[in-house]
Amino acid sequence: MAAEIINNEGKVAGLSVVASTDYLQDVTSLVKSVSTKLGLDNKAALELELMVEEAALNVINYGFDPDETGEYEVILMRRPGKVVVAIEDRGLPLDISKLAADNETGMGIMIMKSLADEISFQNLGPGGKRVEMTKNLHYDDAEKFATETDRSPMAEKAPEDEELTYRMMSSGEVVDLARCVYRSYGYSYLLDTIYYPEKVRELIESGYLVSIVAANPSGEVVGHLAIMLDLPGAKVGETGQAVTDPRYRGRGIFSKLKKMAIEAARERGMFGIFAFAITAHEYTQKGNVKIGAHETAFLPLMLPERVAIKSIADGESGHRRGVVVYYLPIDRGVERTVYPPFHHKTMLKKIYERLGLPRILCGARDTKHTEPDESNSTVIVMMKPSSGQAFIKVDNYGKDFKQLIALRLRELCLKKMSAICLDLPLDNPLTQRYCAEMEKMGFFFTGIIPEFSLAGGDVLRLMFVNNVDILSDSPHIYTDFARELYDYMLKSSRR
Repeated sequence: MAAEIINNEGKVAGLSVVASTDYLQDVTSLVKSVSTKLGLDNKAALELELMVEEAALNVINYGFDPDETGEYEVILMRRPGKVVVAIEDRGLPLDISKLAADNETGMGIMIMKSLADEISFQNLGPGGKRVEMTKNLHYDDAEKFATETDRSPMAEKAPEDEELTYRMMSSGEVVDLARCVYRSYGYSYLLDTIYYPEKVRELIESGYLVSIVAANPSGEVVGHLAIMLDLPGAKVGETGQAVTDPRYRGRGIFSKLKKMAIEAARERGMFGIFAFAITAHEYTQKGNVKIGAHETAFLPLMLPERVAIKSIADGESGHRRGVVVYYLPIDRGVERTVYPPFHHKTMLKKIYERLGLPRILCGARDTKHTEPDESNSTVIVMMKPSSGQAFIKVDNYGKDFKQLIALRLRELCLKKMSAICLDLPLDNPLTQRYCAEMEKMGFFFTGIIPEFSLAGGDVLRLMFVNNVDILSDSPHIYTDFARELYDYMLKSSRR
């Protein structure tokens, strides 16, 4: 057993351990000690310790043959606002049939009993397996900084002649942002990171978040829009955290902030930005259309019941809401060859033509001899228990693909994830074959997200809704094409 304390891309400690229960207590003790030093309180550190123990036991008991001396890696990371522990091994591939039949097997039981704020499972093919468990750090939230005006359910309109300033937000203004979000959403906003000023500060200073604000003459933040990046320097980013103070609605703040976001993305050499516009109202959809973005997908039931918007009719939801995905190309980027499933080719062609992206669409006869790798699939599964969302991202198709997705889907349904997204890489010819197989499992077409695959390139996004009626939401839809996408999604969900 060898340990190292390092500082590389958020990594704080790494441990290489012989796959034996003899060393398990040493592993869990290290995890608790380091995570406490990184800022977790005692309860959260204990929960993380228990999860790591379960993950390590899974590797020890099932990762290697009985006569084999194996090893696994334990990696502790400090990312903005969170502590993450990863367990990696290059032992036996997952025994899909055994896992599907045995609820006591470690991986499945760990998902069902997980205490993580986020958890992801990565099948890395020849690279082995990896599980990441995340606990959020505790920070003071927006309530501590809110005034009586902020808590008011309906504030008076600000004077119309009050001039606003639009600029990049500094990390020193994170408390003002939290107050603005509180005034607009109370505690119903989906991305709860935004309620914790110190978390936002870390994201800005580490390059994961680009924030643009509107400020009134007193310097108060009264509008906000961010570009959220998976990694600093990423070529695509999601615009979100769009907030307008109720006192300042109706002034076109969102459109002005979006124009600044486009310029910020262009300066960073990004290919494009995408956004998820809520269907509880048409305001954000209209704002995206106004700046030239186009609809690429309709995702039903993505937002949990708790999301509500103050001062907007129909803002109190009581049920899950859908979103429209918009993409704005900033740089047309490289020409890509894509392989749309034959039964969705017409719709995908429409989406690409509206976006103006250089894409070559190949038919099934060009790929009929393509076969999956003999090795295992490369897949990442991430779930967000607080919002009932789960995401399965496919990088490469292996011989175990269908069984692996069936297993993960079963586990996510048992965990009561309501909206389960499956992203298939459109630059892989096998997507044409496996799309239909996934639809037989209950997944259905929602659209595409450009430049969103793990390796770069477009993804076909399918969805599975777990024990929720798609028709429980009556969405507000702004454009004719968004309505066409919605109707196509509904038709696909009923096949």
